Amino acid sequence: MKLYLLERTDNCNYDEYDSAVVCAHDAADASTMHPGSYLEDPIRRLNGNRYDSWVSKPEMVKVTCIGITADAPTKYGVVCASYNAG
Repeated sequence: MKLYLLERTDNCNYDEYDSAVVCAHDAADASTMHPGSYLEDPIRRLNGNRYDSWVSKPEMVKVTCIGITADAPTKYGVVCASYNAG
């Protein structure tokens, strides 16, 4: 698995996520992850869930591979996220 930086490409307001680092199988997989998934479901996808704090489509996410996970305990999903509290 690899580490990916997710950045939204639309305008970000208060009480929304602007980015996240996730551990995923590939870029397409990473683009569907919701940065708030660690708060609720292990992996919250962009398919029918609430979008009020993140983008509504994977096409609105810039995905950049930032490395290969070197440590076996790194779990699939959100590693950390940036939230703009207002």
